[in-house]
Amino acid sequence: MKEILAKNLLILASAGSGKTYQLGNRVIGKIGKEGVEPERIVALTFTRKAAGEFADSVLTKLAKGSLDSREAKSVCKDIGATVDLPAVLEKVIRALPQIQFTT
Repeated sequence: MKEILAKNLLILASAGSGKTYQLGNRVIGKIGKEGVEPERIVALTFTRKAAGEFADSVLTKLAKGSLDSREAKSVCKDIGATVDLPAVLEKVIRALPQIQFTT
C-alpha cells in the first residue's frame, strides 16, 4: 500500500485481510520515517485482546526486522520507506508505559 503514511488513511476490508498488518506498518513508518513520538500515537480496537495482539505484532515486527536484514527489507518495502528498525524498536520500548493501543 503506497499511501500507508498518508496524512489521512481509511482502510476498509473484510476480516483477515491485513488491516492490522497495515496499521502496524503505519505506526512503524510514522515513528521511523516521520519522527512521530510513539506516545503520540493512539490505536483503537474493539477488544483488549485485539489491542494486546496489535502491540505484540508491532513489537515482533520491529524485533524481527532488527535481527534479520531480509525481514528489515520486507518491512521497509511494505512501508515504502527505509526505516532504522532498531532505533524505532528502542523508541517504542522506552515509550511502552505511555503508548495507547487500547479499546
